[in-house]
Amino acid sequence: MYISKAQRRAFLGLGLASLLAISSVHAACPRADVEFYLSKGFTPEQIVELCRGQSVTDMSATTSPTSKPVAPAPVKKMSPTLHVLKSSIEAEDIEISDTALSFTNKTCVVTGYDYEGYPDQACPMVRYSVLFAGLKIQGIERPDLFMPREILISGKVDRKILTPYSSEKRAKVSRLLQQTTAGIPINNEAEAEQVLEKLRSLI
Repeated sequence: MYISKAQRRAFLGLGLASLLAISSVHAACPRADVEFYLSKGFTPEQIVELCRGQSVTDMSATTSPTSKPVAPAPVKKMSPTLHVLKSSIEAEDIEISDTALSFTNKTCVVTGYDYEGYPDQACPMVRYSVLFAGLKIQGIERPDLFMPREILISGKVDRKILTPYSSEKRAKVSRLLQQTTAGIPINNEAEAEQVLEKLRSLI
């Protein structure tokens, strides 16, 4: 008996509808999709597999039983004391907390004298790390007319030379730095007494 192309498609559609109803994937394959797959020559079994794969993909993309919304990390606000200190320091890469201060500053030391008696200087970039616990404040001075004022301090102060030197020169400059009084440079806009008051409150 001759079966026309339209009848064959109808039979395939009925068989496919039954399979889709049984496999519970009908919702993942609209009728338009089913007809498209049929027109491309897919068998009912292949279409069922396609629908099942689509259903699984859609579900994994929209729901995840183990996923939880990730809350943004809270932004820690800086206290007024720390804000005043940080805005008053004339240095680079300033990091400050309730317990410590770090900053980078150009520091000059005398490494010797030339034949006329003029001093030779090395002026490396130095990373200072200051612990507030046990810190002693010795006052404020301006080391040079063209340099910012400095709060002279003593206590647990680490110095790390960032400028590339030969090992011999680095050792010499490092030794000379340890012999000098550390200073926290403050800018011209800063009120010296206010800065000292805020710094003392952290010691």
